[in-house]
Amino acid sequence: MSGFASKVSAGRRRLRWWIVVLAAVMAVPLVAGVSARAEAAAVEWTPYSRSVQFTDDGCGYPTAVAATFSGRVGVRAGTGPAAGYFFFTDNYSFREVHTDPATGRWFVIRGNGQFKDIKARPVGGNVFEVTTKESGQPFVMEDATGKVVLRFAGVVTYRYTFDTVGNTIVEFQGVTLVSCA
Repeated sequence: MSGFASKVSAGRRRLRWWIVVLAAVMAVPLVAGVSARAEAAAVEWTPYSRSVQFTDDGCGYPTAVAATFSGRVGVRAGTGPAAGYFFFTDNYSFREVHTDPATGRWFVIRGNGQFKDIKARPVGGNVFEVTTKESGQPFVMEDATGKVVLRFAGVVTYRYTFDTVGNTIVEFQGVTLVSCA
């Protein structure tokens, strides 16, 4: 074998050796059963639906309200630093028919959206700083002909501190609106 041929063979042997070493290093986590992906926390989904009737005087005069709502709520346990917090997601829709009993005139308020806890940062003890987003069309008002007279579509971000022991909001820190319509 010539000197050139022996040098090429040695170079190829070194290259193969590095390929084997790299393959072995990359295979160790798989052989050990360690996944490169983080395990996602299990979400328990619960569907709901209901119809109710009540009187509302929020507009300055009493209205009879017939409301229907439905959706599904999901709950998952936090992981890592948020291990003591339970994250909620609510995919919802509702429709309320408000009728003035004196005149019979009516209007509709409806919505369809998602309310989701997206971040919980521990701030001490059982208290977390939480960020929640609501997206979709959470508020649409229609007149009796079905014409939309008011609509909010977009994203609302809420920030607050929450005590998981008392299940109470400790301090509301603010809201940000991003309207798409």
